[in-house]
Amino acid sequence: MTSRFRVHVTGRLPQALTEEIGIRFGEVAMREQPDSTVLSGRVADQAALRSLLTLIWDTGCAVLSVTLNPDTFPNHLIVEVSGNGSIVPSQDAAAAVPRRGHPR
Repeated sequence: MTSRFRVHVTGRLPQALTEEIGIRFGEVAMREQPDSTVLSGRVADQAALRSLLTLIWDTGCAVLSVTLNPDTFPNHLIVEVSGNGSIVPSQDAAAAVPRRGHPR
């Protein structure tokens, strides 16, 4: 089962990176914005998503946010990447996704 993803990165991706993403991950849409790029597509699992993120980081690009299953609620995960590279749940995700054992 594949999962849809959306990855928002700073700046524009180098041509070599976009080609490598296409080779490794197949069809990935890339929408350039004034100061950033949004990638969206499908990955087989979280290991594949991690591989995509590592490929982006290895080229020096900064990841602003990652959304897994952006069109599926409540089975989605929204994370942000802190300044030190740690992946943490975003405030939007904390508010949107109920936690087991923790009443709202």
